[in-house]
Amino acid sequence: MEISDDNDETIFFYKDMKYSLHNFNYQLELLLEENNRLHSKLNLSNILLNIDDNTFINYIHNKLSVNKENIKIIDDYLLKNCNHEIIEDYIEGGVEDDMIKIKYCSKCEMSI
Repeated sequence: MEISDDNDETIFFYKDMKYSLHNFNYQLELLLEENNRLHSKLNLSNILLNIDDNTFINYIHNKLSVNKENIKIIDDYLLKNCNHEIIEDYIEGGVEDDMIKIKYCSKCEMSI
């Protein structure tokens, strides 16, 4: 069965959405790290962020969890719906280690 270009566009859309969620999570994690750094260094983070009950920090933790769950849903969708074009490649295993053979899809970029 030939998969239409519409399907490929959908796959690319979800792949890009997944990367956007990863990037957003990275930014949220940086914000949490900075908050922890300020809290341990100055013990003033709640005052600096103008929050008294950690509502903002709790929101960030919740958003990270929701985004991780959405990434899992996208991964499941990509694995089931992509007309995978498998590529075999090698990556470095370390300075003294052998190359590691990997397989991934050129469309959805999922490891297979």
